[in-house]
Amino acid sequence: MLNFRSLTLSHVAGVTHAHLEFPESGVLVVHGPNEAGKSTLLRAVRLLLDDTPTSSRKRDVKLLKDVSVDEPTTISAELVVGETELQLTKAFNKGAGRCELRVTAPRAESLTGREASDRFAEIMRGEVDTDLLDALTVEQGASLDQLAAAGLGPLERALNGEPADGSEDNDGVGTADAGDGGGAAVLVDRIATERARYFTPGGKPSKEYKAAMDERAAALEEHTAAGKAYDQAQTLIIELERLRAEKETIALQEPHAREEARTAAVNAERGRERQRRLDECRAVLTGAQQRLELAEQRLQVRRDRITELTAAVNVHDEATAEAAAASDAAEGAQQQETELRMTLTRERRRARSTMAFIRYLDAVHHRDTLAETLRALREKQTEARGIAELITSTRELIDQNPVTAEAAETVRRADADLTRAESVRDASATLIELTGEQGGRFFVDGDEYELGETPEQLHVTSRRTLQLGDFSLTITPAQGVGRSKDGSDLTADVDSATARLQSALADAGVDTVEAVTRKAETRRQLQTELAELRIKVSQATGGLGLEELDRNIEEQGLEHRRAEHAVSAAREVLDTEDPDNEVELPDSDVADTEELRRDAEACEGRVDRLREELDTLARTGAAAVLNSRLEEQKRAAARGADLEAALEGMRADVSDDHLRTQVEQAHREVEDATEKLEGLTAELDPAVSDLDTLEGLLAGAESRVRTLRDRADRISHEISRANGALGEHSGVAERLEAASARLQRAQRTEERVSQQAQAADTLHRAVQSARDDARRRYEAPYRASVESLARTLYGRAVSIEFDDDLSISRRVLDATALDAAQLSGGAREQLAILSRLAVADIVGRGEGVPVVIDDALGFSDTARIHRMNVVLSQLAKTNQIIILTCDPARFDSIPGATATSMAELRQ
Repeated sequence: MLNFRSLTLSHVAGVTHAHLEFPESGVLVVHGPNEAGKSTLLRAVRLLLDDTPTSSRKRDVKLLKDVSVDEPTTISAELVVGETELQLTKAFNKGAGRCELRVTAPRAESLTGREASDRFAEIMRGEVDTDLLDALTVEQGASLDQLAAAGLGPLERALNGEPADGSEDNDGVGTADAGDGGGAAVLVDRIATERARYFTPGGKPSKEYKAAMDERAAALEEHTAAGKAYDQAQTLIIELERLRAEKETIALQEPHAREEARTAAVNAERGRERQRRLDECRAVLTGAQQRLELAEQRLQVRRDRITELTAAVNVHDEATAEAAAASDAAEGAQQQETELRMTLTRERRRARSTMAFIRYLDAVHHRDTLAETLRALREKQTEARGIAELITSTRELIDQNPVTAEAAETVRRADADLTRAESVRDASATLIELTGEQGGRFFVDGDEYELGETPEQLHVTSRRTLQLGDFSLTITPAQGVGRSKDGSDLTADVDSATARLQSALADAGVDTVEAVTRKAETRRQLQTELAELRIKVSQATGGLGLEELDRNIEEQGLEHRRAEHAVSAAREVLDTEDPDNEVELPDSDVADTEELRRDAEACEGRVDRLREELDTLARTGAAAVLNSRLEEQKRAAARGADLEAALEGMRADVSDDHLRTQVEQAHREVEDATEKLEGLTAELDPAVSDLDTLEGLLAGAESRVRTLRDRADRISHEISRANGALGEHSGVAERLEAASARLQRAQRTEERVSQQAQAADTLHRAVQSARDDARRRYEAPYRASVESLARTLYGRAVSIEFDDDLSISRRVLDATALDAAQLSGGAREQLAILSRLAVADIVGRGEGVPVVIDDALGFSDTARIHRMNVVLSQLAKTNQIIILTCDPARFDSIPGATATSMAELRQ
């Protein structure tokens, strides 16, 4: 015998600490979610009870090692093994494990190390059958395995009536001495004579025996038919109980499911709002960063131009100083150079004027291109704003129409429920048809009605008073009219369905079902139009939003104004290069830029030749040096003038301070946008950050609501069908009772005659009879125990057949025989548990061990689970039953059961 008092784990797998107290008998339910440590308790118990050394590196030990800390895997338990009360502690650790055994009764002992392990193994061998312990343990994933009970020592001893300690019972069956041969012959003759009363010489039953057998067969056939009808009625009753329980469960689950759907919808909407606000902030930050980059580029260009101008001024100053130094020496050559220089000046002026004119033409072309782009953008802006106004008006129409698809579905479902309720009521009601002249008046319970073109029909389900002129007619339907088979008021069902329909119509803001359909269709069309308008506005803006389009127009306008300034600056440069219009230039509308470039290049060629002549002259003496210096001075001056003119043009467009102000402002905008984005990110709820997950949860919650609703409708139809079928089995109990009485009489008669007949046939069948009796003595109690438990589980008689190893091979229920392999997973699991409970019941306290069930009955329906709880409560009176489960609701109807969660054990 083995009984648990307590179990303590420390650093076992993922369980840092857990302590569990066991009741001496009864059911202990340990529950918790998956991976909470329930199966770890069972593996720890197995490791504690076997003889694995505490320093072992076996796989079973490694599997229970807590890898997160460097602590020994410690398992401790208080046990009662036979008459011995003890506490065993094993700490598994490679190279440094320990084992401690403390015995408190019948005499105190305290051992450690190998002595403790050996002593505990000795106690276990003397009191506990490990095969029985394994047989009565249903591990997770093995709940469908049938128990082969043959070969279990404690069970065989119990079935054979042997004492638990294995000693033999010497109270055998005695044998009688038959005496002398003459007495034996007389006895044989008397047996033969008596046998002839009941059997023919060929061994067939005679009239008396056959009549009794025929009567019993007829009574049995009648009883079987009545029993089958009764079992069918009981099956329908159990089915109705199951369906009503399931419908109540769905009714309890449906509000929670709707609440989950509403919560998921709110969370999804919050996630969408969070994403929208973050996208807006990111768009603002991107725009600010782009503006900062543009402003910095413009400021850098300005700085480069100023640096170039400063360098050009320095070059000019150096050339002027050198020219002044050479001037004193070049006075003699001045006159010779004058004509060349005048010619050079004209050619240079013409070249510069031509190039300035070309830049002017390019500026005009760029300005006109920007103007055309700006015009196209403004046309898009006008079109997009018109579509946006249509979107606003369409959204307002949608908001004014409260009839969503869900509201319309609710109204249609309520209307269908009302139609079904009226159909059921009308089918049960008494039909009264009134005919007469159109416009004729009649009263029903004081309410006035008028006859139409067709006969008026009244469905009467309760007492009604009909008045026709001077005549009054009271109609009282028969008992049961207007009520369903379960006794409910069909008129009340109609009123309830009408109230639900009216409530749904009121919620939708309409008066009729047709109006709901029309408004739902209108809302759907408006939503389609809204989606199309959103596509159109996206097409009109080229995929940009209105705000982004406005910003583009504003930036294009700014670029256009800058182009206007560039045209003015180019015109000013042109006027500066040729203030007196000495250079003839074509009109800008017909000017050929390429021809002008060729003309400028020709001028530049002539300038180069003139410079070569001046260089030749300069090489002849001081005049050449002076000319060289003057030329350098002029080039530097021209370069400086060009740079200064360009810089002044740029400053006329945008000042240096304004550029720096733009950069600083853009920096502040980027910082503000960044700070706003970071603040918004911190402010928004991170729990709704994963929008895809939230959308998936919403879809799942809505699907669950629809599934529960469909199941409720299906169950309602099944209840109606079962009620109808049950009504066809009225009186089966009385029929069965009468058939049972007849069968009992026939059985008593047949049994009496059979006993007399079999007594005469006993001698020549003695050997076979003895063998069959031995088999029945061994199997019958086990079969009776299993069938008794199965009767409680199924609610009616059931027959079980066994293989030679006493594993269940077949189940016969409601005259239907199925092999074990043909049964569903739930039925096989139930029989597997019943067979183990039957072994525990037969073995009893003498050699009993705890029954352990790890995460079973997952394949069983609610009704079977409740009945299995009854079986467990019966066995728990004398046995210790330990249940590990992730669903405590499966075992919450066991009276007196002790329930504890893994969370409580691990505190």
